[in-house]
Amino acid sequence: MKLQDAYAAERNVVGGWKLIGYTDPASNNFNYKGSITTDATVELDDLKSNIGWQAQNKTALNDCDALGCFWDITLDKGSAGGQIKYAACLTGDAAPLTANFTAISTPGESCTVSTSAIN
Repeated sequence: MKLQDAYAAERNVVGGWKLIGYTDPASNNFNYKGSITTDATVELDDLKSNIGWQAQNKTALNDCDALGCFWDITLDKGSAGGQIKYAACLTGDAAPLTANFTAISTPGESCTVSTSAIN
């Protein structure tokens, strides 16, 4: 989020992971994706709950069946120039694993978690 904020403040657009300097972690337990193409940009005015970051479990974790839980961070245009609003949401079975995940949302923001992986 800090990488994206810095990129947006400097260029007034949202950047894909490669452009903002983020690399998805190597993991045996999770798939990581975003809906903004790795080296693409999106105008702030065009943000409409775009999934900026998503994790999906590859293996069963507590009540999360393999490939059954999602953690999403969606992006929307903020109220000031170069500002982004973030909403963190997750599937119900994932909540006990990451009880404070939604606390990283911009105050007052909420989202509906994706029920399928981003291609």
